[in-house]
Amino acid sequence: MRTQAIGLRRGTVRLVRHREQWHKLFLKEKQRLWQALGPLARHIEHIGSTSVCGLNAKPILDIDLGVVSMHQARTPSFRKRLKQLGYSWRGKFMHDRLRLIFFSDRNVCANTICM
Repeated sequence: MRTQAIGLRRGTVRLVRHREQWHKLFLKEKQRLWQALGPLARHIEHIGSTSVCGLNAKPILDIDLGVVSMHQARTPSFRKRLKQLGYSWRGKFMHDRLRLIFFSDRNVCANTICM
């Protein structure tokens, strides 16, 4: 059975050994986000347990996306840019934070973005 590099079935909690490729996967995703958002993004950082070398983690990339304006992040045009990358809106604005989750398919969670 082949082990997937990133992602968990919804409703599953599982820790795996740290994998060197997580950082490379984050760098690829960071580049895609910069290209899609351009000057709307202030910073994009790899956070959470997959960002810590040697630490067992749930195989989900957590990404902190700093935006110029939360007002812009609430617009349909901003959401459309993320949707074109495969992100789906899951959640709501709370305390000026936005939560989006990427699904590689309807059952597997691979990335989480918090703004």
